[in-house]
Amino acid sequence: MKPQPPVTKMRIVPRTSSGLKGARADFSAGLPDAAQAILNALESNWMFWLILALAAALRILFLGIKPPHFDEGINGWFVDQMVKEGFYRYDPTNYHGPLHFYIIFLSQTLFGRNLYALRLPVVFASLGAVWLALKYDRVIPRPVARIAALAMALSPGFIFYGRYSIHEAWLLLFSMMFILGLLGLWREGTLNYLWFTGIGVTGMILTKETYIIHIGCAHGAATGLYFYLDHSGGRFQPRVAEMEFGRSRCCLLNRNWGDRFLLLRHFFSLEWAQRPV
Repeated sequence: MKPQPPVTKMRIVPRTSSGLKGARADFSAGLPDAAQAILNALESNWMFWLILALAAALRILFLGIKPPHFDEGINGWFVDQMVKEGFYRYDPTNYHGPLHFYIIFLSQTLFGRNLYALRLPVVFASLGAVWLALKYDRVIPRPVARIAALAMALSPGFIFYGRYSIHEAWLLLFSMMFILGLLGLWREGTLNYLWFTGIGVTGMILTKETYIIHIGCAHGAATGLYFYLDHSGGRFQPRVAEMEFGRSRCCLLNRNWGDRFLLLRHFFSLEWAQRPV
């Protein structure tokens, strides 16, 4: 007869996941504090200058380390022709406006005919675009504007074009000025925003032929907004749109990457995302 284990009435209760849930709750409980700390940093005055300083360092340091590109050589050649003829002769097969060439001409007159003089104007245009993104806090919440400016400051693509003597940085700067002016006219209707709009349109026209695409997109957006307001009875609720966008974005991130993006969920649910812009 085989030995049998002792009989007992004791029952071992299986472990539950309450410990894990408690740990997760403890982890997420501190996330609003972390998100609030990020929000406070974005609201601070030093963040404005930190973003600009970071953008300047990434665009100015080692500016001449890359050899000139073909497009830069062509633009430099146009400036050389300006030196010979005294003005920029428009070529309908080239299409680009004269602004970039005249600014390079001024830079080379001041600093000499070298690579730094060729690229510095575009560096300043790129920094101007980052500065203008920070100024969007007049029409959108300040943390949103500063996150956008920080992304522009760190963007590898924008850094590349911000150290590259072609027209795109100027077109971006003036298109941002144009849109800021339109938003300001819609919200406040002051003369300053009319100047922003006018200078933005003029700068785009003087920079590149693709200005018509930006103006067309702005017209399409304004038309869509008009029909939206007409359909909604004239009630525009930007704070609801921001909350829904934030929740949708965080749900997408949480689904793809899990709890590592819980911070974003709390960040988008803070009070600033619920304030009217």
